[in-house]
Amino acid sequence: MVLDTTSGPDYDSKIRVFREIRGNILASFLSVEFALDRLISEVFYPGLETPGTRVFQDEQAQELRDLFDDLFLKGNRLNFASKIQLLKSLRTRSVRVGGLIDSDLIRGLDQLRDFRNRFAHYPISFFPEGGENGQVLVPKLVCRDKDLTLDKAFFEKVDGEFRYVQEGLQEALTALLGETSGSNHS
Repeated sequence: MVLDTTSGPDYDSKIRVFREIRGNILASFLSVEFALDRLISEVFYPGLETPGTRVFQDEQAQELRDLFDDLFLKGNRLNFASKIQLLKSLRTRSVRVGGLIDSDLIRGLDQLRDFRNRFAHYPISFFPEGGENGQVLVPKLVCRDKDLTLDKAFFEKVDGEFRYVQEGLQEALTALLGETSGSNHS
């Protein structure tokens, strides 16, 4: 690879773009984890939240839910892999949850966890391809088990997984909230 005054700005611009992409992936992952946390909280503390709001109906129950959230979901007791495992267990042990969470959603959560870990812990490197006159820098996420080429196809796959998982978690949460609000009015 030849770095000269003409390639330097291109390289610097690519570095900035991929730093932003890394940050966007990590931020998107946090929104998925937040949605998963809300779903798990609703399973253990159903009906506390008024549907469509963050207003709680029972102060004592709210305090317990907040403790559960602080001590388990947001604390260091459950990492994301453990939360996925908890959701798998809930899926098999609770008819209510099992009807809302399918194996594709679990697979999607595992895939996002893998993407997140790779982007958080491995470098993005640029590899020259082509001859001296037509050389381009190809970005790759260099992981211990494989290199991932960061091209349009890769990002379409990641984006699709994020959308699928976010929609699945939101649908499950909406169904749980609907169940509890319906039973509260009976």
